[in-house]
Amino acid sequence: MQNLTIRSIATHDLESIAAIYNHYIRHTAISFEEVEVTIEQLAQRVDAVTSSSLPWLVAELSGQVVGYAYAGKFHQRSAYRFTVEATVYLAHDMRQRQRHRHATVF
Repeated sequence: MQNLTIRSIATHDLESIAAIYNHYIRHTAISFEEVEVTIEQLAQRVDAVTSSSLPWLVAELSGQVVGYAYAGKFHQRSAYRFTVEATVYLAHDMRQRQRHRHATVF
């Protein structure tokens, strides 16, 4: 069985992440975006998340990026300081695959 690896994002992942996300922009309404994002725009978004000490993770299967997840601040008010909003996207062809029993987290 193939192992699924979960790791922190790297610059070389941006193209794969753009492909995953832009599929949802083109074919669904779930992102609330109407124009595909560029790699430069994604790099800015990643920087905004990671510079605030929140994670942006990538799921990799057999060397291919198959999904990603990140956390964002839920609200600026002090009472929400420990609350985050989680976002998860999977490559569209991964949604119907069997669950993987083994995951390696880095």
